[in-house]
Amino acid sequence: MVCNTTRFLGYDKDEFRELVIKEKEAELVRRIYQEYIDGKSYQAIAKGLMADEIKTVNGNEKWWDSSITLILTNAANFPETNPANLP
Repeated sequence: MVCNTTRFLGYDKDEFRELVIKEKEAELVRRIYQEYIDGKSYQAIAKGLMADEIKTVNGNEKWWDSSITLILTNAANFPETNPANLP
């Protein structure tokens, strides 16, 4: 998968501009998905990340529910729509 963005939580780009998994960030993506599956709202997930002092991919301390929405709806995070394949 080719991606034109420069900051992409859970991924980096290789020399061919293909996405490669960044394991430390991928753990955060897994956490966000698990909390959503467990029934937390986007806002509750964002508040939890801030309470745990986890910064965004841009280094910000503030998480927005819209950022959580983007992560959860990003097709790159669910290859072949199988949650077991999450980064």
